[in-house]
Amino acid sequence: MSQQQALPLSYPGPRTGEKFFDHQKAGLSKMLFMENDYRSLYEAMVRHDPSLKDLQYLDLSSFPHSWRHEGGDEWSQDFSDTLGHEEIRPLQGKGMILADEWAKNQGGDPLEPTYRLPKEYKLSEIYIDEPPAQNQPRPGCIPRFWSNADEMQNEPSSTSSADIVRSSATLIICPKTVLEVWKSLIKTHWKGQKAWGEYEDGGQDRPENRPLVIYNHYDNQTSCNVHPYISSSIVLTSYEALRPGARKSNIVNNIHFYRVILDEGQ
Repeated sequence: MSQQQALPLSYPGPRTGEKFFDHQKAGLSKMLFMENDYRSLYEAMVRHDPSLKDLQYLDLSSFPHSWRHEGGDEWSQDFSDTLGHEEIRPLQGKGMILADEWAKNQGGDPLEPTYRLPKEYKLSEIYIDEPPAQNQPRPGCIPRFWSNADEMQNEPSSTSSADIVRSSATLIICPKTVLEVWKSLIKTHWKGQKAWGEYEDGGQDRPENRPLVIYNHYDNQTSCNVHPYISSSIVLTSYEALRPGARKSNIVNNIHFYRVILDEGQ
């Protein structure tokens, strides 16, 4: 618990309500940090503590990790004799598994891990391994830890060389009997605008200018239209719906999602 208290706390924003525990705020910080989404992390940290917006450096050195910098591009850890050769900490930005005790005891599901589309930022003012020597405020100046052209996340590519569609949505997979529970939770806890089904962006490029778009894959298993998966914020489906079948399009199996939530893994 002390380790959680040492982590920066983040507040996702007023559209999610205000009832968050510190361990949830710390979990959000850790998740964004491990995805290299420093822009979103900084903005969420400032929502929790507005005094951070005037500091010269973005200090993220309190996040725990198992790697030791041996100099140059070499990193070591106690779990392996193999050295990591990276400019920055190995596996930084590759995402993480965030689970509770119940989830850790569940059987695995044959899904590829991943699905974040991290954006690499220059680390000249972002400290992730050692804290800055001093982090004094800059009077009258809000620092930028990224170039002005950078946004919170890259536009997802429609396809890759292997015909894999990339989506910025979060995929939620649960038993069929729990789908209605997720719908109810979204309706209850999301305080902002919601859009159910297919949605046209209308040219809005920032996430805060868009509604939360929810697409139900379970009800559209035969559809071959990939657009709803690219334009959605959340895709709901069940474990049963992901099993290959002759009457299904199976298109969802060729999509790399921003984030995956496995609820009550089978």
